[in-house]
Amino acid sequence: IKDIISGFSIPAALPWHLVDEVYIPVNCGEDFHWVLAVVVLKERLIRVYDSSMVSRKKVYAKEIKKLSVMLPNYLHDSGFFDKMGRTDWASMEAYKDKETGELLGPQHSFE
Repeated sequence: IKDIISGFSIPAALPWHLVDEVYIPVNCGEDFHWVLAVVVLKERLIRVYDSSMVSRKKVYAKEIKKLSVMLPNYLHDSGFFDKMGRTDWASMEAYKDKETGELLGPQHSFE
């Protein structure tokens, strides 16, 4: 995974610090249902898209939480944060007027 983040082993050969978004299909376990996790790197958040009308109201927090815990470790190990710099949370549109610990709906922050 560190090689992919650094730009190796993928057809486009672009390191993640040069792209805005990364698309990750996520299998939601028991249901054999997939959702799309869009990692918005510059905003440090994960957006979740679900095409199923039946499961629209269901939140796949468990699977996305795993991704939000695992991803920062890989980004750190690959040197991503050194290349991108730290995030000024107060200036980010997604986090304006948010109190610490307030939920952002289908968005999950990481860093």
